Amino acid sequence: MIRTKIFTVTQPGQMEELVNQWLSENPAITVVQVCQSESRSKESWSMTLTMFYSEPLPTHIGFVPAG
Repeated sequence: MIRTKIFTVTQPGQMEELVNQWLSENPAITVVQVCQSESRSKESWSMTLTMFYSEPLPTHIGFVPAG
């Protein structure tokens, strides 16, 4: 199953730390694709990073199906 994680920042330089922290907290995931977009006006700036990832299926140690 593919999942999505979206990061949004409003200050340059924030994205790398935010993404690295999340990746270190989720070491079992596999990143499938990353998309980046920016929005800028006279008053503000923002960056959004959309990460598509998969994670291993949970194991059921000791689980025996009925039947």
